[in-house]
Amino acid sequence: MKLREISLATSLLGCVLMPAAAAYAQAASPKVDLLFVVDNSSSMQGEQASLRAQIPALIKKLTEDREHPVTDLHVGVFFSVIAGVPVDLVDGEALKNVAFEDSASRDRFYNAILNDPRMQEVVDPSTNPGTGQGNLIPSCVRIPAGETNPATAYPPRRLVELARQFGEQGFVQSICQDDLAPAVSAILDRLPR
Repeated sequence: MKLREISLATSLLGCVLMPAAAAYAQAASPKVDLLFVVDNSSSMQGEQASLRAQIPALIKKLTEDREHPVTDLHVGVFFSVIAGVPVDLVDGEALKNVAFEDSASRDRFYNAILNDPRMQEVVDPSTNPGTGQGNLIPSCVRIPAGETNPATAYPPRRLVELARQFGEQGFVQSICQDDLAPAVSAILDRLPR
């Protein structure tokens, strides 16, 4: 059996452990490609743990417990982040010249995000610095439609670095926009076909 790489990562896309909407017959094949896109929000921790626990049984079922076992299994992971990155650092204009298959191009993209002054972890001097009570300066602030209080996000440097480590399978978008459709569309465009 060729087992190329099994990794687990989390993503803000997709749902975990959703039942199949319909069953259909398919000819037996020794080749299977699996793509995991897992919601990494804290509300999905139970489902994430369940998925992690069930992966070994899934692999065994595919490769051993069958009349026609899988002998060529490819497991893929796509890691995406929708976090407090300033919108202009990841919008269509910022992405149009990024070739994610090219490591130098990816590095320029991630360096531009991480080197931006708004992405630095700086304690806001108006929030009691030095007392253990200070907050970081937000990387973006916006007032959601229909609300009066601003929504703030803070520099997600570690998430951006983690996405960078996934190479071509990593991607970052911003939660700091009024309409998340462009962010989700950009992520869907990056999914392997």
